[in-house]
Amino acid sequence: MARPAALKTNEPGAPAADRGVRDAVRRWQDQLASERRASAHTVEAYLRDVTAFLEFLQVHGGELPTLESLSELRTSDFRAWLASRVGDGYARTSTARALSCVRMFFRFLDREGLGHNAAIGAVRGPRLPRSIPTVSYTHLRAHETGR
Repeated sequence: MARPAALKTNEPGAPAADRGVRDAVRRWQDQLASERRASAHTVEAYLRDVTAFLEFLQVHGGELPTLESLSELRTSDFRAWLASRVGDGYARTSTARALSCVRMFFRFLDREGLGHNAAIGAVRGPRLPRSIPTVSYTHLRAHETGR
C-alpha cells in the first residue's frame, strides 16, 4: 500500500502517530519486555504490527493518529484495516496475530487511562484453518507393538 510521504512526520522507525501515541507505544513496549518478559523478537513483531496499524490509520484518516482519535475509532475502521491486510496478501494467521497485538495495545491504553475504545471488542478476526492432528508412523508402530 502506498503511503503519502507528506503525511509522515516522525523520526525513522517511530510509529506514524502524534507524540502521545508514540510515548504510549514506547511504554507498552517497555511493559511487554519487563513485566510480561516477552522476548526481543516477540516485542519487535508486536511493535511491527501496531506500527503498521497506526500507518494504516494515518492514510485512512488523513492525519497522524492521536490518543483521542484512537478512542473514537469505529468498528468499520478496524474492519477497513483488516480488509486492507487481505488486499495486501497477508495470511489469515498473520492478520489474526496483528489483530491480537492491536487489541493488546488498546487494553494497555485502557488500563493506563490513556483511552478507551469498545469498538475493537466487536471486531471478529479472520477464520483460521483448522488442521487435523497427525500421528507419526513411529508413534503408531510403537503403540501397535505395545512398546
